[in-house]
Amino acid sequence: MQPSDTSPQAPRPPHPRIARSWRIVSVALALGLSSWMAFRIRAAIVDQRSVKAERAVAAATSNSPRAIDVDVARATGEDWSPTVTLEGTLLPLHEADLGFKVGGMLTEVRVSLGARVRTGDLIAQLDSAEAMAQAAQASAQAHSASEQLALANDANRRTAPMVKSGALPESVGIQTAQQSKMAEAQLEAARAAVDLARANVASHTLRAPFDAVVSRVPTGIGTVVGPGVPLFHIVDLATLRFVGTLDEHDAQLVHANDAIDISVQGRTVRGAVSVVLASLDPATRRAPVEALIANGGDPPIFAGSFARATIQCGVRAPVVRIPGAALRAGSQDEVVVVDGALASIRHVRFSVASSGDLMVRDGVRAGESVVLSPRGDLAHGATVRVVTSPEELGRR
Repeated sequence: MQPSDTSPQAPRPPHPRIARSWRIVSVALALGLSSWMAFRIRAAIVDQRSVKAERAVAAATSNSPRAIDVDVARATGEDWSPTVTLEGTLLPLHEADLGFKVGGMLTEVRVSLGARVRTGDLIAQLDSAEAMAQAAQASAQAHSASEQLALANDANRRTAPMVKSGALPESVGIQTAQQSKMAEAQLEAARAAVDLARANVASHTLRAPFDAVVSRVPTGIGTVVGPGVPLFHIVDLATLRFVGTLDEHDAQLVHANDAIDISVQGRTVRGAVSVVLASLDPATRRAPVEALIANGGDPPIFAGSFARATIQCGVRAPVVRIPGAALRAGSQDEVVVVDGALASIRHVRFSVASSGDLMVRDGVRAGESVVLSPRGDLAHGATVRVVTSPEELGRR
């Protein structure tokens, strides 16, 4: 009798057809899951891009400036006789510090502070006793030289016939002629010494070189002064010089004899331009200009006063006329021009017409639209919208 087999039996392998079906199902599930995940990723990317685009649009919309409403006027071109304004100082026509050419003791002062003097009037005197003595000595020497010349000429006159006749040798005649010439030279030197001594005496006297008013005098006499030390100051106040400067562009418009109106001490005085120097100061790049005005009013104009002036130029120049309201508040030379839909800040050179309009020589072209009463915060490149045209302004 054979023993029974009680060991466990191995599981049977699945049927090949069933195993293949499971593999197909697994692959299909894996592919489906991959497709679903890829779809979700693409959807997420699209959603993220959409959110970014919406945010960019929102940011652009929030950051874009709003257009500023402006009124404008059109610039018009014309020929105009320009006026130039400037500032300067009124100075005396002539002024001078006066002193003696020589040193000495001050013995006489003939003028006082504020005194009016004429050309050649005596102002002061130094002690001239020594100088006068030297002049007298030089005069005596000149007189002696004159007598010596007379004797030499007489000897030469008496000797010449005797030499010619042979009574005296020729050498004697030559000697007497040379003595005569030497005496003549000595006389000339003595006369020059007299002129020098007299000039020295005159140097001890101080006289006015021009009509003027005395503005400084020494405190008293008895002072020993040195040569060339200024003791007096005189000024010619009958005519004053207006001294100012112009930039190189304005200087080209101004010429000598152009009329100039100078405002000083609450009044306006008319004069004429005397010179415009055709040379720019290297430090300021400006050209000096001077004008003369009469100072005969009552009260007179004080020399040294600060003044403002307006020059009426004698030439006509092309300009662009714009309203005075186009000048930007808080600036001296800025206007705003509408360039397309943007604000363009321009620096202009201009004069003010009697009507108040700005006569622009540079910075704005004819036909351009300038903003009226531009806001101080209107920046260059800002977006603007014209709400009132030049034609509408004209109908108001």
